[in-house]
Order: sequence, then C-alpha cells, then structure tokens
Amino acid sequence: MFRLRQKHSRNLHSDGAPASAEMLMAAQSVRAALTAAAITIISFNIVWAYTASASGKYFPWIAVVQGAAVGKAVQIAGRGLDWRFPLIAAIAAWTGAFSGNLFIALQFTASETGGIEGGWWQITRDFFENTVSAIDVIYAFSAVAVATFYSMRPLNRHEVFALRTLARGKK
Repeated sequence: MFRLRQKHSRNLHSDGAPASAEMLMAAQSVRAALTAAAITIISFNIVWAYTASASGKYFPWIAVVQGAAVGKAVQIAGRGLDWRFPLIAAIAAWTGAFSGNLFIALQFTASETGGIEGGWWQITRDFFENTVSAIDVIYAFSAVAVATFYSMRPLNRHEVFALRTLARGKK
C-alpha cells in the first residue's frame, strides 16, 4: 500500500543481451595490453620528470597514480579476463615506478653537472645504491597493488554467467 514506485526494476523479467563466452575470450589481447602499458609508462615518466624539474621537488606518490593509469590502460586495451593481465600490470607498474625514479635522477644529474659522465652501468649502480630508498619501494608496491586492482576487465552479469557456463562445460 505504501510502497514506492521502483523505476529501476521495471524491466526485471525481460531478457538482457546474451553474452558469448567465446567472444569474450577472443577479445583478450596480451599484445595490446603490453603496448598500452609501455606507452603509459613512457608518457608518465616524461610528465613525472617534467613536474620534478619544473617544481624542483620530487613527488613519489606519482608512482601510485602511474600504477592506476597502467592498470586502466591494461584493462581497456587488453580486455583481459585471466591471470596474465594483472601480472602484466604489476610488472609494468613496478618497472614504471623505478624507471621514473631513474629518469628523474638522470634528469637532475644532467641539469646539475651539465651532462651525464660515465657509463649506463655506473649510473644505474649508483642510482640503486644511493638514490632508491625504502619509501620508493613502498610506493612501488603501492603502485603494483593499484595497477593489479584496476587491470581486470569489469563484466556485467550476463558475461559472468556465460563464462561460468563455459567453465562448467569444460569440467
């Protein structure tokens, strides 16, 4: 008698668009996920180094933002459903966090000394011995967690049902 009208349940009994599990599995692309992660890492490292050089300060929390961007890029481009896509996002976020730190260290070294002396191995060894701290590792782990969280493709209930039906049929 006093029940409010529910607009959201009007089409509750109508059949939604059926989803095909084979089409969902075929839409996955590891190559696209890797490409999107690489492009995101490179672009974020450039923006990160630019903000560090423009402000003269180092912002380690950008690694977490970079992890979120890597996760969303893997999710959108890869359209992944299995374990490979969170792994790709995690490895890319870890690599992006430390390559961003290295890129900023190289940029600051080049701006202070007028160039980069020594070989790449010498610079990389000095970077990991003197520059990387526990805070950088904590932010890298946070970036990995955020990237892993955002890397999976969201599914509606019809797609979940189609995948469960496919998995049940394979047993």
